[in-house]
Amino acid sequence: MFTWTEQSLAWYARAAERSPFHRDLAKACLACTDPQDVKDVAEFGCGPGFLALELARASHLRITGLDQDARCTVFAQRKLAPQCTHLSFEHRDVFALPEDRVWDVVLACSFGSAEDLCTHFVRHAKNCVLFLVRSRQEAPLVPSQRARKRTYAEDVEAFLRQRGISFAHVPLELEFGQPLTDREDARAFVRHYYSSACLDDEHSVEAFLDARLVSDKNGLYLPHKKHMVLFCLPCRHN
Repeated sequence: MFTWTEQSLAWYARAAERSPFHRDLAKACLACTDPQDVKDVAEFGCGPGFLALELARASHLRITGLDQDARCTVFAQRKLAPQCTHLSFEHRDVFALPEDRVWDVVLACSFGSAEDLCTHFVRHAKNCVLFLVRSRQEAPLVPSQRARKRTYAEDVEAFLRQRGISFAHVPLELEFGQPLTDREDARAFVRHYYSSACLDDEHSVEAFLDARLVSDKNGLYLPHKKHMVLFCLPCRHN
């Protein structure tokens, strides 16, 4: 499981504030719902809360972000929740929720597996589950990222089709790179997230930054194109 630090939260907040990434994701999610049927949305594994914030900004729905990382929920509740009266965050393990915690829509972005989607998330949704997942088309921001077990969109689609589960899906291609204050900040970012034979010494790090780092009026920036798929699973409850 990914563990957030004060530094990684600061980097992510800087990226979120510069990019329309979360705003565009929120628009795509809302376009998959019927406003007549939806009053509240829960985001499972909300992380720092920027997608939940943009959902709240773009609608009058009650938005609740839930995450088991207390550092994230404290950050989100202090920094983001005051911006919208209908936005709140909870420090909670969504896999231990009581059965009666139900929302009109449950959303998960880069969180959970295809099995979680079908066996757990749907239990807490009256209307539908929205599941945002990275595609295999997406190249990593920096090569040779530390190995993490990932759920890919192609695997989710195969899982759903094999089980005859009806769904809709929307491919998304959005820019979400990393702003950096200076060269040393860029080096620190690479060292924090990545370690491999490809970037195992200072020369490799510098060569990578020379090839990828760009400069504009806002400072330094590592470009990154996110390829994701938004799945929508209806889950009407009797």
